[in-house]
Amino acid sequence: MSFPLTQNLSRLWASVMIDTLIKKGVTKFYLSPGMRNAPLISAVRAAETKYKLQIIVGFDERAQGMRALGAVKASDQPAALICTSGSALSHYFPAVIEASKTGLPLIILSSDRPMELTLSNANQTIQQDHFYGDYVQYFHNLGAPDLTQTPAQIRSLVGHAVDRSLFPTPGPVHLNCPFREPLDQQSDEKELQDKGLAALRQNFTQQVNDLILKDIPKSVLTPTPAPLTASELDGFFLTPKESLIVVGELTTTQTKKAVLSALRENQSLPFIVDVASGLKYDFVLSEGSVPSFDHPEVYKAYQNSSLKRIIHIGGRTTSKHYYRFLRENPEVEWVVFQDNYRQHDPAFALNQRMVLPHGGLASSIGLILETAKAQGLPLKIDFTGFVAKKSKLIDEAPLAYPSLSKTIIENFSPDTVLWLGNSTVIRSFDSYASETYKLSIATEVQRGASGIEGSLAGAIGFAETCQKPVVAVMGDISLLHDLNSLTSLQNSTLPLTLVIAQNGGGGIFSLLPAGNDETLHRDLFTAHDVNFKKLCQALEIDCEQVTTPSELKTLLQNRQHNKPLVIEALIDDSVNTAIYSELKTIKL
Repeated sequence: MSFPLTQNLSRLWASVMIDTLIKKGVTKFYLSPGMRNAPLISAVRAAETKYKLQIIVGFDERAQGMRALGAVKASDQPAALICTSGSALSHYFPAVIEASKTGLPLIILSSDRPMELTLSNANQTIQQDHFYGDYVQYFHNLGAPDLTQTPAQIRSLVGHAVDRSLFPTPGPVHLNCPFREPLDQQSDEKELQDKGLAALRQNFTQQVNDLILKDIPKSVLTPTPAPLTASELDGFFLTPKESLIVVGELTTTQTKKAVLSALRENQSLPFIVDVASGLKYDFVLSEGSVPSFDHPEVYKAYQNSSLKRIIHIGGRTTSKHYYRFLRENPEVEWVVFQDNYRQHDPAFALNQRMVLPHGGLASSIGLILETAKAQGLPLKIDFTGFVAKKSKLIDEAPLAYPSLSKTIIENFSPDTVLWLGNSTVIRSFDSYASETYKLSIATEVQRGASGIEGSLAGAIGFAETCQKPVVAVMGDISLLHDLNSLTSLQNSTLPLTLVIAQNGGGGIFSLLPAGNDETLHRDLFTAHDVNFKKLCQALEIDCEQVTTPSELKTLLQNRQHNKPLVIEALIDDSVNTAIYSELKTIKL
C-alpha cells in the first residue's frame, strides 16, 4: 500500500496500526459500525485483499466480542476487535473477562475522541483509559494523531501490544485510539500548511509509505520449555498412595493431545475427565474412566474409600461437588499441574502446585502421569452396573436434559465439533458415562466466568474459523441473551446445528435447593413463552421442533451440513425435574 499526501493524519495513523497488527500475525478483524473508528475500518478494508483478512461486521459489540473469542479458540491466534467511542467498548466487557480468565489473546482497539473533547463532556465520550482494569494485561492510549510521533514509534507500541497478548501468558490487551476529524477521506493538508507544518506533514507521509513496505522482525516470545526431570517431581510423590487422576479444562490443542496420549498409556490409575478438557468421550469405564463427582453415588464411593491423593491436571472442573469433596476431605492430598499462573484453588485445599507454562505441561505430561502411575496404589471402584442402570432409565424416559445429551453424544458425526453452553447443558454432558460408547469428540466451552451471554456468538465465531461442522447446544435463556447473533445465520452456509433446550425458563433453578422456595423460584426461573421456531421462520432460518429423543436422533443422523439448522428440543421442566430425582434413586 502507498498513501498519497492528501490522506489525513488520522487515516495515516490508523494505516500504520493495522499494518502492524497484520504483520504481527493478526488476520481476523471484528468490526462494529461507527464514525470515530472509520479510519481503522478503512485501513482494514484497504489491506483485505492483499493479506486475505477475515473481516466480520456486526452491529452488536457484545456479540462481536464473543464471536471473536470463538475464532481465537479455533485458531489459537489473536483476533482484533474495533469499535467506535463512548459506550461501545463497554459491550466488549464480557468477552474481555472471558479472555482474561481463560487465557485467550484478544486485541481491543477502541476509537475515542481527543482528550480535550472527553474532558469537556462532548457527545459520545466517556473515560476510556484503563476501562477494563485488571482484566487486560496491557493498556496504552496512543494519543490523538500528530506530527510529534514517528510512524516507527506507533509501530513499536502496537507491536508490543500484540506481543503482550501472547506473552508471558495469552490474554486480552487494550489500545485506546483517539482520532481528530476529518475521519473520512478529506485532506488536512491545507490546515497543516496554514500552521507551517507542510514539510513535517510531507516527511511523515513518506515515513509511513517507507515503513509499510518493510516487514516486521518476528518476536521470539515463547521459550522452548526445558524437559521436566524425574528429580523435579520427587517432592510431589514422596510415598506411594491410593490415587485418582482428575483432568480439568484444557485450553490448547497441544496439551489436549499430550494428555490424551498419556491417559491412553496409563491404564492403571482411575481418572475423571471433565467435559471442558475436550477428551471426556475418548474413554469408557473399563479403561479407568470414572463418572463425575456430580453423581452423589460417585461422591459417596470415594468419600468412603481409601483415597489419599488426587493428581489434578489443567484448569477448573465443571463439577462444583469435586471442590466440595476436597473441602470435606482435607486428608486427601491435592496436587495440581497447570500451564498458566492463574490461581486454581477454589476449595482452599491445595497441597502442591507445579506451573509449566509455554507448552511445558504438554511436553511433561507423560512423565507426570508415568510417575503418578509408579507412585499410585490401585483404587478400583466398579461403576459399570450403576451406569448401566442410569443409562437404561434415561433411554426409557421422555425427552429431558439427560436424554438430550445422551442422544447427541451417541449420534455424533465424525469431524464435528461439540460446542456447549453453560448452566444445565454443560452439567448434563459432563455427567455422561458409558461402558460401550467411545468416540473422539472435539468439545469446546466458554467457562472463564461461566456466563450464558454470547454463547451462540462464540459458537458462530468458532465454526467460521475451524471450518468444520459444529453442533452447539444451549438453553433457551442463553439464546434469549444472544438473540442478536441469530441474525448472523440469515442467508448463511455455515455448517452449524444449534440445539436449544427449550423448557420455558431457567430450568437449572428447579434442580437447586432454591427451587423449593416457590416465591424465589418464580423470579429465578424467568418464565417465557417465546417460540424459537417462529423466530427462525421470520429470519428465514431452518428450524425443526422435537419432542422425543427418537425425533432428535433422526434429525442428527440425517443432517446435511450445508447451512445452519436450529433444533428446538421441547422439554417439560416438571418432567425433567422428576427424571433427575429418579436418577438419584439408583445406588451403586
